[in-house]
Amino acid sequence: MRLRPFRRFRLPHPATAALTALALTFAAPAPAQDRALPARLDGIAVLPAGSALKPPADAPPLLLSTGKFASDDGRRVEALGAIPVHGMPGLPVLGQPLQGISGLRHGPQGSYWAITDNGLGARTNSVDAMPAIHRLRPDWSDGAVRHLETIWLSDPDRLMPWPITLEGTDRRYLTGADIDPESLVAAGDGFWVGEEFGPWLLRFDTKGRLIGLWEAVVDGRPVRSPDHPSMRLPAKPDGKISFDIARSRGFEGMTASADGRYLYALLEGPVWREGKPETFADGKPRLRWLEFDVAADSGSGGWTGRSWTYTLERDGNAIGEVTWLDQDRALVLERDEGEGDAARACPDANTPRPDCYPRPARFKRLYMVTRAGVKDGGALRKLGHVDLLAIQDPEVHSGSVGGEGRFNFPFATIESVERVGDSQVLIANDNNFPYSAGRTPGTAEDTEFILLSVPELLALK
Repeated sequence: MRLRPFRRFRLPHPATAALTALALTFAAPAPAQDRALPARLDGIAVLPAGSALKPPADAPPLLLSTGKFASDDGRRVEALGAIPVHGMPGLPVLGQPLQGISGLRHGPQGSYWAITDNGLGARTNSVDAMPAIHRLRPDWSDGAVRHLETIWLSDPDRLMPWPITLEGTDRRYLTGADIDPESLVAAGDGFWVGEEFGPWLLRFDTKGRLIGLWEAVVDGRPVRSPDHPSMRLPAKPDGKISFDIARSRGFEGMTASADGRYLYALLEGPVWREGKPETFADGKPRLRWLEFDVAADSGSGGWTGRSWTYTLERDGNAIGEVTWLDQDRALVLERDEGEGDAARACPDANTPRPDCYPRPARFKRLYMVTRAGVKDGGALRKLGHVDLLAIQDPEVHSGSVGGEGRFNFPFATIESVERVGDSQVLIANDNNFPYSAGRTPGTAEDTEFILLSVPELLALK
């Protein structure tokens, strides 16, 4: 396979796409057949919030601890635990936290490849965080998650066209100020990664070295977030700063066709045109789902120009992950931004307290969607869903807080789903270490892996 490095503006411009970028609203998708289906908890495994790894031996001293720039004003704080989080000592921490899992894909011998995001949520506070691909194995018998190996991401061949944090080093490890990985496809000779700062599609080899970078292309032209390195502030406020993707709304979900020929990268939020996000006629947000040909020659850029759309049920929702099942069907995680059990909601959302949730979780679903009969540019149909806030738990697993016979998954960011056999799925949360606290108010949440039995959902066609 020949891989094409990033080339500014030299990207395909499909003739059929040129006019569609001007439209901000679109016809509503065909009436949905969506219906609620049951889910049963078959297992749970937990990666504790305090889990951390030593950085690689050749890493510079900057990376020996994480969170030194996480204070409110961004100034360096060297003393471990000196920056309070949830009212208690928290950052910096020694080593690199084994947290922030934003995508899971099957690995060898019952393990899973896990991509971690940029670190602490922003470019400015994640300068000393190391994005990585870990191999993990949840053990349903004892509830542990075992760490098997880590591949640290780097750019030794200088393919990134802009300066990186560790520009002057030999290995040039990438940091959370350089990239924000959010989705993963494992290939035999490496990994494809969907990213949000660009947003970019990144290609890494099995050692974690960057070997390709492509900008996102929608309707024949590049689209960029406010964190794209080319963005520049004017000398004076002039109201003319514009970009196409909201912050943290890049390639949150990505999956591959059954034969591995095509990648399907789903943006977390809508594309903005003329100061407004794209919506359907009924006001629901419209997300772009782009097709990339991994076998394209070096002159074509990879993006095929074909795309589909996904409909968010509510304004303010976002997708967490997408997993292709066959030629037409895929699983999609859709969620709101709330966290915590609604039973522990604060009496007044405008007066938060440390013992309750001002914005509890209200919408956390796993959808089955299909593109069968949907033309290029059309909206995928939702066939059914399971409610992750109302999971059946007849065995009352350890850690269940939803009450006897019920388990909920009330995390702000649920960002991993992978099929397991004919009737089960594996789902995991990104715990946004150390800021999210979806299980207990004021306590940094763990990363939970849950095994769900969803035969009726997986049977939908």
